[in-house]
Amino acid sequence: AGWDLSNDAYLKFSDDIEGEARPNESIWDIGADEYYSYVNATFSPVDNATGIATDANLVLTFNEAVDAESGANNDIVIKKADNSTIETIDAQDGKVTGSGTATITINPTASLDGSTEYYVLIGADAFDDASSNSYAGISSTTEWSFTTGDVTDPTVSNFSPADNATGIA
Repeated sequence: AGWDLSNDAYLKFSDDIEGEARPNESIWDIGADEYYSYVNATFSPVDNATGIATDANLVLTFNEAVDAESGANNDIVIKKADNSTIETIDAQDGKVTGSGTATITINPTASLDGSTEYYVLIGADAFDDASSNSYAGISSTTEWSFTTGDVTDPTVSNFSPADNATGIA
């Protein structure tokens, strides 16, 4: 339902509102590319992923090239599920690469704990396309969350027979 104007912002009408035929050259430019454009992104790790490496980069893949922007609300914030902040990164920081492309990589310096749920928040001023359309950002704790894998080495809690035991039958 609706019209896909992503490739052609021009609509051709053969009849006007009264049903009168219009000449072939009657094209109305509704300017969809100027008035309604949005910047969309997919995430890696994907939302609700589990078993993620504790040193994994965070990657946003946009539907078009974007630039990291300055602004009052351009931070990328990594938080634990308990809402404690792990790291806050300005979108123009060196830990954020790929400006001018459709792929933005965030390389946090904070170590993530194993077997822990995290979520990412992104300010609405962080990324813009070439037409200055802004990525809406992420303000929800559930839009981009993931859980790191278990990185704890197993330990032996009991030996049987006990170490250096004698007379074992």
